Parts: sequence; C-alpha cells; structure tokens
Amino acid sequence: MNTHLRRILEKYIGDLESAVISLDVEDSPIFIDEIEHQRFRYENETLEVACFLKAVRVMYGLNALISIMEAGFPFEAGVIIRSLDEAYNDIHFLLENYPNDLSSHQKKYLAAFFQEEFVDPADTTKGNNPRNRINNKKIHAAVAREVKEYSNPSDHQKMTQTISNAFSGYVHSAYPHIMEFYGGNPPSYNFKGLCGTPVIEVWELQLIQTFYHAGLAIAAIAGAYENVKVVNDLYSLRRWYEKNTGYNFEEN
Repeated sequence: MNTHLRRILEKYIGDLESAVISLDVEDSPIFIDEIEHQRFRYENETLEVACFLKAVRVMYGLNALISIMEAGFPFEAGVIIRSLDEAYNDIHFLLENYPNDLSSHQKKYLAAFFQEEFVDPADTTKGNNPRNRINNKKIHAAVAREVKEYSNPSDHQKMTQTISNAFSGYVHSAYPHIMEFYGGNPPSYNFKGLCGTPVIEVWELQLIQTFYHAGLAIAAIAGAYENVKVVNDLYSLRRWYEKNTGYNFEEN
C-alpha cells in the first residue's frame, strides 16, 4: 500500500475517531453477569445508541481496511467495504426526519437491530431469534431522498442498489469476483496477497472513496444532533482530505 496514502488515511481515521467519541450517548453500557452469556448491553435501546454503534463499527472497519490492504488482500477489503456501505446507509436511514417521531420502518429496523442473536445462548440447538429486517430498497430510498436537491432520487437509489449488489459478490465469493485476483506472468492465484501488483493501486482509489463516505455518515449524525463544533471540525477535515488525496468528490 502506498506509504503516503496510508499516512493520510491514518490521520483521517484519528480525527474521525475523536468525532465519534464526542457523539457518544450519555448512558454507558451495563454489564450483565449471566453465567451462560456474560455481556455488555445498553439499558436504553434508542435510535441514538444505534447510530453511535454504527459509527463505532465504521471505525473498526476503517482501521481493518488499512491492515488488510497493507497485507495485500483486496478481496477481504471488498467484504469490509460492503458492510461499511451498509452502515453508512443505515445511519442516513435512521436519521431521516430526526428528531421527529420514528416511522414504522425505522421502528422495525431498531427492533431487529437490538434483538439478541440466540433463543438460548446455552443451547444453540434452539436456534436463532428470527430478525424481521427492513428491505434494503426502503433504506436506499431514504438515502436517495436525502440527496434529492442535487441528484435524481430514482437514479440514486438504483446506483446505490447496484453498488451494494456488486460488493455482495465479495461477501458471497461470486465467480467473477474471485477471478479478479487471478493474473501475473505466468498467471496464477496469489494466495499470499497482491502486494506490488496493479490491483492494489485500483483498490487504493476505492479506499479513498470509502473513507470519505465514512466522514459524511459521521457528519450526518453530528448535524442531526446539532453539534456545531463536530460539524465544523468534520467539514475542515473533509477539505483537508480532498486536498491531500487529490480527488474531487463533487465531480465524481
């Protein structure tokens, strides 16, 4: 991975982490001391907690991307990017019309999000709790409505769905996605990574875009909460990031 780009991304992550920490909810997780399933959980399962936890997941993912790309494994990077894109969309979906009353779709989403995984953690033969998930198209529609002032919502929704489907190929190990990493002279499967190959350069551009979108999602949380300081800090960070990556996000 390009050393100069890695330094830019690490600095960007550090500033985003500070922003996320400042957006933490007032209540801290409580420890539930059950013998078969010790865990931390929030007492109040609110929209604010969900958005904060999505931002926490984003920060884990961004740090993981740097490590994975340093090792030369863009296929695994594609898996993480797919999950991060979903987190970004979820944040925008949850914040639609905030702080007004939740829509039925938002309530349904939160119920599924906070649901425990197992019927009985001590006996996995009892299975998983079924999740009544929101269709991704409804989430993508909410994201599209957010950008209606400068983009056709219908086209934006289709584009978001197409990107989501494309990156799902990395999650589910689709044929064309696996074959992306076959090549060289002579051609072979590079099991130990693709460091030093042109493939890494292509994926570095994808990382620049993915990290940028993380900043937008976190800024959306700060804006919804009317945290002016964090919004201003993230706006300055965005300008710094654009300048140092040399990428014009308003034209791409």
